[in-house]
Amino acid sequence: MHTVWSDGLGQGRSALTCLVCGLLRKEDKSPYGDFEFPYIVGTLRALQFACCSLQILMIYCESGNIGFIPFIYYNTICVVYTLHIFRRWYLNIDGRFDLHQLIREPENTTKIQYSIALFTPTILSVLIYISVRLHNSFIKFVWTITCVFEMIMAIGLISLEFYEVFVLQN
Repeated sequence: MHTVWSDGLGQGRSALTCLVCGLLRKEDKSPYGDFEFPYIVGTLRALQFACCSLQILMIYCESGNIGFIPFIYYNTICVVYTLHIFRRWYLNIDGRFDLHQLIREPENTTKIQYSIALFTPTILSVLIYISVRLHNSFIKFVWTITCVFEMIMAIGLISLEFYEVFVLQN
């Protein structure tokens, strides 16, 4: 006996056809569930930006305890990191193009530019965690949490971009 299923458009399909169409539809889904890659990247960058802004605020709260030269140094690192993250978030730059160009481009100067664009968040988040020393215990605790969160997000983003380019070949 041959079962015919309706597809809602008034056309009948066999059970095998519906099964194959269902499998094809499942393959069309994103590997990230209901979320798309640009949405995930944008959300992570927005969270990184929030952490950076909070860190700049904490540096200003500790400005009386850290001295003038460390204050300038800490702010410079954090502002560069914040501007880099904000620019990539605002312009919806997700890093896949940069990674493709880094691989394909024969010129070293261009490779350096794409490397800077890709690896700046990871390098600066580690540098901020290593070099900045705050004194107040609560601010130091919140600082450590935001730094660790930033490093996890930066490493997660670069890993996600590598996964997209090399595994999914997007």
